[in-house]
Amino acid sequence: MLFRSASLKKLPVRTVWFAPGLAPEEINALTTPVMRLTAKPVSIPEVARTADAACLHAGHGTTAAMLLGGVPMLLFPQNIEQLLLATNVAALGPGATVLPQALRAGLDAPVSSFLQDERFADGAKKFAQRYESVDHGNWLEAIADRIMALSRSDNVQQARTYREAQPAYER
Repeated sequence: MLFRSASLKKLPVRTVWFAPGLAPEEINALTTPVMRLTAKPVSIPEVARTADAACLHAGHGTTAAMLLGGVPMLLFPQNIEQLLLATNVAALGPGATVLPQALRAGLDAPVSSFLQDERFADGAKKFAQRYESVDHGNWLEAIADRIMALSRSDNVQQARTYREAQPAYER
């Protein structure tokens, strides 16, 4: 398992690892002064406010929270959707992607390289600064308003008219 990596235990950073399904005895055995494992979910907004860096699978919610919090990320995608998101995060600058096959060699090299490269922290800060004035609490309302406005526009009406004019078998 990744959390047994000597890399994480030796790092001069505190680590919180969400490990669902891990037995309490194993959590106690693996927990160190700098590495805490938990089988219970953690507060992602709080982690985004307090973390210096994050290692994630590149799930949408947590990745978005870390981006908005200005937290650089080392991403370990496990499926194609996570890979696409991780690739885009890396292209933007606030993170790096480690593919599953690269993990066979261990975490030492990717983690050390990531922590020493300030470009990721700089990229994360720039991303967060770009969106700091956005009211994230009203995104859904803003999206719904935009969809409603577009549905009333001439372009949408023209598209509806065209679609309705097509025979059913062509739709």
